[in-house]
This record gives sequence, structure tokens and C-alpha cells, in this order.
Amino acid sequence: MTTKTNTYAHSFFVGSFNGKPQPTTLDDKIWKKEVLSDKEYRILCSMYYRSHVDAMMEAEHQSRPDFLNQVRHYRHEVDKTVEMILDKKTGRQYKFKLNNLHLYFFPLDIVLVGIEIDETGADLDDLTKAHWWLANWKDCYQDFTTDSLKEAVAPLAKFIKKQNIEDLIEEGNNMKVFQVVQTGDEQPEDALLYEIANFIPIGSVNGNVYHTPNKDYYDHIMKNNSVAPFQNWKALALVDSFTVLVSKSEKKFNDWPYMQCYYPLVFLRCVYEKTYCVSRNIAYRLNRAKGNLLDEIADMEKYYSYENISYNFLPTMLYRKMAQGMEIEDDKREVSKQIKERIREKRKQKEEKETRNRSLALAFVSVFAVFSTAWGLYSLVEKSKWFEGYMCCFARAFIVVAVLAVVVLLLYIFVFNRNKVKNNDSLK
Repeated sequence: MTTKTNTYAHSFFVGSFNGKPQPTTLDDKIWKKEVLSDKEYRILCSMYYRSHVDAMMEAEHQSRPDFLNQVRHYRHEVDKTVEMILDKKTGRQYKFKLNNLHLYFFPLDIVLVGIEIDETGADLDDLTKAHWWLANWKDCYQDFTTDSLKEAVAPLAKFIKKQNIEDLIEEGNNMKVFQVVQTGDEQPEDALLYEIANFIPIGSVNGNVYHTPNKDYYDHIMKNNSVAPFQNWKALALVDSFTVLVSKSEKKFNDWPYMQCYYPLVFLRCVYEKTYCVSRNIAYRLNRAKGNLLDEIADMEKYYSYENISYNFLPTMLYRKMAQGMEIEDDKREVSKQIKERIREKRKQKEEKETRNRSLALAFVSVFAVFSTAWGLYSLVEKSKWFEGYMCCFARAFIVVAVLAVVVLLLYIFVFNRNKVKNNDSLK
């Protein structure tokens, strides 16, 4: 395969952080709070709906709903060249610049972690292999890590249980990758875009190797998951990556729209939605569901689950394509099943409660009826000359036993209903 390099490469690796940091406990000497200035805020609000900007970023003199006050961003500037192992057998290493570590705080106690790197000038074969290792952090960390990389990401370890950086990502998920690559080609090549997006060797699409995709599958993905609004760049949205491939430009490549808009305002929005849905679906299947899901969904629908995020066509187009690639709609359908199930459970519990209340009401009415009847019989026995001596004692005893039997029955009904309520509550 022919060696191919890039003229610009910048990437973010993002995942659900397996730690519980609190903004108030972050060391401000290490973690800088990122807050938009009034000018930056106005610029973004001129392109994106203010409600969307408020849901993703914190700004000066900003007024937003209480639900969004948890949205914060902290950045730790590393700015160091680090190494990682590409080949365990030969010990061959790959160098890249680790720019920043990011912590993104979102509503409902979800924290995303981001690792930002720059690989400008790197061989694309090495780049795709390195991205595969990094995206599969949990499974591959011991194979690719080096002392320089461990030191660079050490500030994140203190927030993880047992301070094991290998457990960086929650639930063992892969990292989601936002990557922008520019080459010297006149136009973006579909094959190269597919290879970078899938972290496979360059040349695989047109070769005959292990990673070569089936033609029908390849055509389907490139047709349905790619977006090409302009001739000089094309993007591909997959479950684990969003890749922008930029062609040669006469002027210096302007990465501002990608780094300051498409990544923080569109890609992170999709990752947050995906993380929320996946976490709730996993908790539901493991019987660990907590909180009021109906209220959560109502808030998510209001502040995050809408497509039209911008006055311009492109951000909304990119959001839809990213959401499609991450299969967010499928995850939302799974959450909706939980809602339907909980509604059925609440309806059933309401019906059972109403049935119990009717039974208890009927039981109390029966008590009065029994005591009234018993008192009438007792009075009749007392006054009647037919129940004297032995027969009178027998009649009285019979009445007392009957009353006691009714009381025992009522107590049984009461205790049975109370235990049933406790059992239902324990299953919630």
C-alpha cells in the first residue's frame, strides 16, 4: 500500500466518564472553566438557536432554566507530544500532540470526558491504527500505553474508582471520535473517507484484504451515512465516529467551524443523547432504574430532543446525519418502551389500589352489618323465653364465635393487602 500523509489532522475522543467529579472540587490550577464571552455568545446565537447554545455551553451574563445550570465545561491544557505503541511485537511507536483533556458536565448527572489530539503530518495508516487503539480504550489500553501517555492523562485518574485510568469509560463503551483530516487531494476520496472513519488500513476498500468491505455494504454506507454539502469536504457518520475529509485548499485550512461549532454544538449533543438513552436502557434491563423517567424524558424532549438547532441549513443537516450514524432513534425507541411499561405498571397499581379500597370499604360495611345483626340476635336471645339455661349459653357462645370469625377474616384481608402493597413497592 502506498504511504499517504495528511496536511492537517485534529481529533476528539469522547465517552461517558467513569468517574464522579464535581465542578466545585476541581482544582482551578489544573482545570480551567470554559465560559463564552458576551461577544462569542452573540456570534454563536446568530448562527444557532439560543436555546440550543444554552443547552450546550455556559456564557457570561447568561440566563437559562434550572435544568441547564449543570451544563459546564472544564479544560486541562496538556500541550505535550506523547507516544503510544502501534506494534507490540516490534515496539514501534506513534507520536502525536495531546492538546487538552476535557470534562463536560450535563444534566441528569452525566459527565463526558474528552481527549483532544493533533496529528498533522502523520502517516494515515499509522493514524487509523492509533485511532482504533484509542477508541477501544478499555480493551486496548495495556497494549498501547506508554509512560508519556500515562502522565498526560493522569489528571483524570483521580476521579476514577481505584484511580485506574484503564477504566476511563463507563460501561465499557468505546470512545466516540470526531476527526477532521485534510489531504493534498483535489477532491475528497470516498474510499479514503471510509477507511479513516472505520480505522482500517489505507487501501483496504480497493484491495483484497481482511478489512475490505463487501461492495453492497460499502455502497450503502457511503450513500446513506455520508454528507457532502460542498466540493472541498465530505463527512461520514458512523456509530463510533464522525469523520470530515477535506481536500487541498489554496488558502490555509480554516478549522474554526469544526472545532468551535460542529464539534461542541452538534457532535457533543449527539453523544450526550446517546449516553443518556444507553444508560437508562442498561439500568432498566439490569433492574437498576432510578428516578422519575417520565419527568426526565419531558425535560430531555424540551431541551435536547429536537432537530432544528440552527438558523442555517448545515448544522441541522449534520445533526441529523450524526444522529442517524449513532442510531439514536433506535435507543429512543427502547426508552419509550420503558415509559409504556411504567405507564402500564402505574395503571395496574392504580386499579389494584382501587380494588383494595373497595374491598376494605365493603369489609367495614360488612363489620357493621355483622355487629348489628349479632347485637340484634343477642338482644333477642336475652328477651326470648325459648333461650334459657343451657340453650341461652349455647346461643351466646355461637354469636360470639361468629363475630370473632368475622373479625379474624377482616384482619386477614387487611394484613394481606398491606403485604401486597409492600411487595409491589419493593419491585418498583
